[in-house]
Amino acid sequence: QTHMSPDGMVLPRARNYSHPEDAVVQSWRGGGRWFTQQWAVTRFVEANDSLMFDPKTGFQGGEGMTSSGQWWIENVLEECDSAREFFFDKRTLKLYYNPNSTSEGPTGSEQWVAPYARVLISVNGTMEQPVRN
Repeated sequence: QTHMSPDGMVLPRARNYSHPEDAVVQSWRGGGRWFTQQWAVTRFVEANDSLMFDPKTGFQGGEGMTSSGQWWIENVLEECDSAREFFFDKRTLKLYYNPNSTSEGPTGSEQWVAPYARVLISVNGTMEQPVRN
């Protein structure tokens, strides 16, 4: 058996994407949720409204897979439209964020902090020296 993976997907709404080549498509395996597949998009073909996938992607475990269950697309500014979604524009280094709030949302004067540390808190113990207090 050889690996089967789609070449792309038809998505007419992608005509409105400013940078479809940055998109990533995720999909649950059809019939179950024990893994997802991920395809990097390389380009949009206007003639048939298709997002084309990088052939080096989509190999996350779908040997023989010809269908999928739920899918979603990420890394697309135009899809950043629901609460708690974000998009980082690598071209402008700008972060877009939709808060989950009943207020008017961010004012633009907020300060965002990104930690550089790989480990923020580490608690270690052993049977002989357990963690206390």
